[in-house]
Amino acid sequence: LVDSLFSGVHVSAFAYGQTGSGKTYSMFGADPLALHLADSQAKLGLIPNALIDVMDRAALLFAKTRKGRSSLGLADLEE
Repeated sequence: LVDSLFSGVHVSAFAYGQTGSGKTYSMFGADPLALHLADSQAKLGLIPNALIDVMDRAALLFAKTRKGRSSLGLADLEE
């Protein structure tokens, strides 16, 4: 997902399934509000891990080139 994003592809993550099947847990992790308390990224879900990776890569890219512009949009749609 993140590799494709940095290759210039628009990406999205979509979770679909029965109530109680673990969609929120998979996307956000056990406690999405306690990101700073997580002792490893393994306890985080797809979205926090992807965002951490995106921000780390963007920082490295900026440090290398000292130029660049980026935009990040997030949407959370639930019913």
